[in-house]
Amino acid sequence: MKKKISKVKAKAPIKKQVAKIVHKPITHKPISIKHIPVKHASIKHVEHIPLRPKLEPIHIKHSRLTRAQKWLISGIIFFVVLIIVLAFLIPADTFTNQTPNDQNTPINPIDNNTVTVSDPNRVMTIEEFQNVSLDLQRRIYNQIKAEQQKIIEPHYQELGLNSQQINSCITLNDFTRTDVNVENSKILLKIQKDTYIAPILGVSQAPGIFVNGYYLSGEQTYVQVKEKIDFALLDTPITWNYDNNNYTSNMSANPTVTIIYNEDHEVIKNNTLEFINYLKTSESLTPELRAFFTNLFKEVPVNYYSYTSTKGINLIEALDIQVIPVIYIEGDISKSNVISDVNNNELFTYLFLRTDAGGYILNQKIAYDILVTSKINSVHQIIDYSLIGDVDDYVIGNKDTKVAVYLFSNYDCPACASFETNSLDKLMVDYVNTNKIKIIKKDFIVSEMSGLYPAIFSRCAQEQNKYLETNKLLFDLSTELGTDGVVKTIIANNQAEIDILTNEYQKIITAQQK
Repeated sequence: MKKKISKVKAKAPIKKQVAKIVHKPITHKPISIKHIPVKHASIKHVEHIPLRPKLEPIHIKHSRLTRAQKWLISGIIFFVVLIIVLAFLIPADTFTNQTPNDQNTPINPIDNNTVTVSDPNRVMTIEEFQNVSLDLQRRIYNQIKAEQQKIIEPHYQELGLNSQQINSCITLNDFTRTDVNVENSKILLKIQKDTYIAPILGVSQAPGIFVNGYYLSGEQTYVQVKEKIDFALLDTPITWNYDNNNYTSNMSANPTVTIIYNEDHEVIKNNTLEFINYLKTSESLTPELRAFFTNLFKEVPVNYYSYTSTKGINLIEALDIQVIPVIYIEGDISKSNVISDVNNNELFTYLFLRTDAGGYILNQKIAYDILVTSKINSVHQIIDYSLIGDVDDYVIGNKDTKVAVYLFSNYDCPACASFETNSLDKLMVDYVNTNKIKIIKKDFIVSEMSGLYPAIFSRCAQEQNKYLETNKLLFDLSTELGTDGVVKTIIANNQAEIDILTNEYQKIITAQQK
């Protein structure tokens, strides 16, 4: 793909509050496995998702992360994560030992495999603090993994697994080992890649479900997913040619607002119109923002085009857009009182980006943030399905079916367990077994501690053609394996050491302030 919008002519955005209400907390975070490089998924130029003008292509199958992104520090647990992150922000050379005793008083951070401090009056150096914290984190990860293994191992026989093969596979992908062979850790790499792809595609909470390009977020019923499947079965997929540049805005005409959306299905169409109305009327938006959109849509004519129409296709290909809806302004905007002086209209400069086609496109990251705030479903749609798929995906069903259901989930997610229990079997019977759809399961790891080992185990079972049986078992055991089970117990067992480190961090802060 070629870049079509290579020059964005916009001032630095002003810092304004777009919405008065706080978004529903996004609990996911990219998995961060020490010493494991990530291949394929590019997040270098993407702050949130590809719901934006195509400032930089997202080549999920071909691009690579930067070297710095490939070598990530292991995620830090609960209080320890806060401690270590903050500690890294403090320059090491700003610390001095604030103690009346001998400055050379030795400190024994690790004593009998527990965190202890030999001299309570001495302040740890930043290096000592980091080493102790990381050692505790590693030990806790190993303890959690060991307990999860104890819960799962008794089920090997009922799953029909070869224990020697499964244990060998787990060892090759053991995320707790510092000497793990990266080249052999193919399952770990795949899990990490899918977890990075999820937020790029707009997944804000698990499960994240894509039916071809139709996106559903959070807990969904079978009826809701079925509705999107039935839409997708009626669609005629478009093969986009982003090398085409068949659209140039007429910037001398009177200004107009062009909205590219999906009008082929009544539900999608109505929800998109509801979103446009939300921009004009919602009390959740700041008065300034609401007034801008109200005046814009009142003063400037609005034209709606389906993404399958000639103009829709030409505009999408010219701007290299992969997600709809799109709000695009073209024409001589100096004739509009709302945005007559672009250079001095900071709000307009903040909201809209100038394109090489001549017009202005709504910054789609902002559009998505507002969309999340609105809680209006079935608006965000990825029209280039190739962004979601991957050559290494595990496909359930006939690979040649035209509709793919991509399911991003994890084994420490009640909503995921609910969907698996109440909907997955029905989808298998009604759609997969009748060759209408294929299902692709992707791992979206919210917490490494609770979800990573079960994910690795399921993918190792997949190598023995036992994925579906293992997937069902792991969701049945999820309350034992997850945050409220094993993790809670192990954290409680190590709480004393965590408290010691918390106190040490406070001493470091106090020393810095003197």
